[in-house]
Amino acid sequence: MTTTKQSKYRIDWVDFAKGITIILVVQMHVTAGIEASLGMQSTVMHAIVEFFRAFRMPLFFLVAGLFLHRSIGKPWMEYLDKKVVHFAYFYFLWIAVTFVIKYPLTDPASGHGFSVDRLLWSVIQPFGTLWFIYMLAVFYMVTRLLNKWLPMPAVMAIGVALYLWQPNPEIAFLPDGHSMLIKEFGWRYVFFLSGFYGYELWFRLAERAGKYPVIALSAFTAFAFGNLIFLSNSFPQNHPLALLNSYAGAITTIGICAVLARYGTGQFLSFVGKHSLFIYISFFVPNAFLRTALVKLQLTPPIDLFILLVLVVSVVLPILAYHLLKDTPLAFFYTRPKSFGLGRKKESPLALRIKSL
Repeated sequence: MTTTKQSKYRIDWVDFAKGITIILVVQMHVTAGIEASLGMQSTVMHAIVEFFRAFRMPLFFLVAGLFLHRSIGKPWMEYLDKKVVHFAYFYFLWIAVTFVIKYPLTDPASGHGFSVDRLLWSVIQPFGTLWFIYMLAVFYMVTRLLNKWLPMPAVMAIGVALYLWQPNPEIAFLPDGHSMLIKEFGWRYVFFLSGFYGYELWFRLAERAGKYPVIALSAFTAFAFGNLIFLSNSFPQNHPLALLNSYAGAITTIGICAVLARYGTGQFLSFVGKHSLFIYISFFVPNAFLRTALVKLQLTPPIDLFILLVLVVSVVLPILAYHLLKDTPLAFFYTRPKSFGLGRKKESPLALRIKSL
């Protein structure tokens, strides 16, 4: 395999993994929203949510850390621009969009919705589905600092310890009475670190899985049975077996993605993966509007079909919106303007001080 083909192959399986995980994340939120609206539980869609719960977000964060090795040593201002400011821009922009949409529907007496207080708290308390974008910026910043000061085994030990220890996120004065930042950091950071430090291992795994599809499919099948057994037992999320099960799910799913990428099957997953950021930041808009409209108009199909319909729309519309807006004055919803970057201007004294850290 030539270097060019190998590079393309590696990128392709990553896009497949992104596509699968973003669809699973949207499906989870759509299912939860519709089940709450109808006051009943779905059959197939709820089972899918439960089956993939163990490794849906772990794989999402593992993939997010895969290419960090390319930029971890970049100058501080360039790193902050691409890894912190980039995600902060989309987080605060879409928090504002969320506020504009949800505030008129907020009932102050019930405590539900999105109040002005909630908007202000969103600086330190990630809101709704956008917590993932917030955590990415935090992970990139923390990893840059830890990687500079500590050896890899020590940083990985911190990640594993946080997962197993699960720091208490309860902080009474915060909305909901707990810190989303503390909770999700403890649960997810070890997988992000695994993507960063183990990127060569993951790429080698994907290459071998692509060459031996029968083994890759057999491994996922074996995991599927093991996962069902695991789910039948009520292990706490921070149990060592839960950690191992998450890794097993991530490993075998990467194998499936590698097989799909190598044989060019299911290219729509790769296409979705290339647009995963756009879907993640805005799928809540079509999800909420379509769900609410159909429920109020009493046009709801059987619940599993209802979820599937809203899922497809919630994945497709953000992609369409991106392509429709990308060459218009509204492109800023999906593309960060240069004016919101740190740029390459002459470094200020503050920038030079940051760079020296």
